[in-house]
Amino acid sequence: MRVETIEIATLSLKDRDRFTRRSAVPDRSIRTAAANVVAAIRDRGDSALLEYSARFGGGLADERLRIDPADLKSALGSLSDDLLTALTRAVDAIRSIHQPQRPSNSVIEPTPGVLVERRWSPLARVGVYVPGGRASYPSSLLMGVIPAQIAGVDEIAVATPTDEERRVNPTVLGAAALLGIEEVYALGGAQAIGAFAYGTAMVPRVDKIVGPGGPWVTAAKLAVFGDCAIDLPAGPSEAVVVVDDTADPRVAAADLLCQAEHGSESAIALVATSREIAKAIVVEAEIQVTGLARETTIRDALNDHGLVAVAADLESALQFANDWAPEHLTLHVADAADAVA
Repeated sequence: MRVETIEIATLSLKDRDRFTRRSAVPDRSIRTAAANVVAAIRDRGDSALLEYSARFGGGLADERLRIDPADLKSALGSLSDDLLTALTRAVDAIRSIHQPQRPSNSVIEPTPGVLVERRWSPLARVGVYVPGGRASYPSSLLMGVIPAQIAGVDEIAVATPTDEERRVNPTVLGAAALLGIEEVYALGGAQAIGAFAYGTAMVPRVDKIVGPGGPWVTAAKLAVFGDCAIDLPAGPSEAVVVVDDTADPRVAAADLLCQAEHGSESAIALVATSREIAKAIVVEAEIQVTGLARETTIRDALNDHGLVAVAADLESALQFANDWAPEHLTLHVADAADAVA
């Protein structure tokens, strides 16, 4: 792997800004094209939806868009014991994280006889976009659906693209069934976002769209914002791993690879307090990536968007990570709690 290595202490302010500045907003040409797709679906409904699905992928082999609930249950039953156990553990972990985040209603009486109430009401219907096609992301389904369930959303619909043979990954389908989701569409890209945002006869509209995706999905979300609520626009996956000399190179390397596999545009940075530990982690990453199913994608991400930054001390490393403000940050240091204090 030809990952670029820099010394943080020698960076000019301009170069430092160049490394830490990035945007989730896709290229203007993609934004224009995605806006045209969602506008066509808004204006022509299923006619445009089926047209773009045929051109860009979507729909099952028998031309249906919605997956039969019986097929979801069948996919769940086909999962191996190990995979089902892993999904169940993930569900429990995600629920334990999000349950305490659910806000509670309150009533305050600032003046006798005057009551000010703060009441939280869930949205009626939410659409969860789950990336797919070249790779499966059941974790994205879990992380999109479970918070909506905890919030009390009545209707949750899922859209996820098909592979080249017009099939949806069975693990994603099984994960949907595990959570009791029965409304799943074989739809991807901007056309899925347009259908969720404006609704068609085949795909009822939603109140909010959540979930990650590529540039076309992000561009489509930005195009429908104002007509339909969205979550924060997500750019390529990114991770910063901060290490000192106490880090286990094997674990730190795994942290780098697990985000790089999301796509060749993923931005991955290792920020180390010495060249020695940085080198050990890069060597370990080379060992671990060899033979992985997503090896090519991971190597492309690390070669084109990877960075190894060497800091004079932990304080400088943390400041660089703070300037970067990444989507994912992991600390492999002697005292992580003290580092973030």
